[in-house]
Amino acid sequence: ARLAAAFHPEQFADGVGYHAVQIQNAIAGAKWLGEGIWNSADSRPYALSVPGSGTDNFLTTLIHRLGWLPFLLVVLAFATLAVWILLRCLRQSSQLGKAVVLAALLPLCLQALFSIAWNLGLTLLSSPFPFITSNINTVLAMFLIGLCLSVFREERIARDSVDACNKVRLPKYRIKIMIQKVS
Repeated sequence: ARLAAAFHPEQFADGVGYHAVQIQNAIAGAKWLGEGIWNSADSRPYALSVPGSGTDNFLTTLIHRLGWLPFLLVVLAFATLAVWILLRCLRQSSQLGKAVVLAALLPLCLQALFSIAWNLGLTLLSSPFPFITSNINTVLAMFLIGLCLSVFREERIARDSVDACNKVRLPKYRIKIMIQKVS
């Protein structure tokens, strides 16, 4: 029922599709700038009709209250940050550094995509937009960005194989172990 409600929420408006129908009502009355027109079947105001209007549905609230342009600016700001991190990642000399940055960037981008889809009415997967809601997700997003920035600061997390002169450094003393068969 949830999958059907995600693609045809109007058929389940009193149950599983309620959330998506309210989001679509908020988006339908939105303008490019300024507060949109609230067209709800019931007479309740927007904040009471859309559950989580200040948290998970913050982007929907942004579209309804301020318009499409501020929503696009917020999404563009996050996309700019993600592209900048990706470009810096591709210039990394260390394979470990690239892996760490990609592992930190992937959850942030997926979280943003799921949040945008949810806030535009595709209520299949819910996720808060990174850096917007003030909960543990924001703390984790800041940790991941900090991890990326620390990789960029050091340029190399660990030596991948050899040093800068392409010479393998050997220890000063060597221990030789021999195993012989005694007859």
